[in-house]
Amino acid sequence: MRKRWQRFIAEELRQLWVLWKDGHTYGAIGQALAVPLHSVYTVVSRHGGLAPRERARAAHTLHAGEREEISRGLASGDSMRCIARRLGRAPSTVSREIRRHGGVPRYRATEPTKRLGVARVVRSDAGCHSIQHCEAQWPESFDRTGHRSRFPSGCS
Repeated sequence: MRKRWQRFIAEELRQLWVLWKDGHTYGAIGQALAVPLHSVYTVVSRHGGLAPRERARAAHTLHAGEREEISRGLASGDSMRCIARRLGRAPSTVSREIRRHGGVPRYRATEPTKRLGVARVVRSDAGCHSIQHCEAQWPESFDRTGHRSRFPSGCS
């Protein structure tokens, strides 16, 4: 058994709800997951015995590629309206996205970085930069500490 205060991880919760739907008791689910019976009861009762919906992003939210395009457009000095036109989105959408993530000087497309599995992220005065994928293309734009010395001219 694990400690009482540990939370369920996502896979354990999925397994819990599969077992619950198959008609297993609290005790059987607890044994299968190696957790106390009261932990299973707490999760099931919190949701009224019905498995919660899987969380998913809304269809109208910006995708990773669009966030990357916003980041590149800002770095090359394009206006928000120009970026929005290129994406086929409303200028207010682009404006809100930029404002939500630190404004023009700090905006970085972080989701594509996570998606590509970039291992190294360094901190500079302007914010976080993922440099692994850019370093190979523009090695002259990074100093020996990994900080960006200037924005690469070919990034647009």
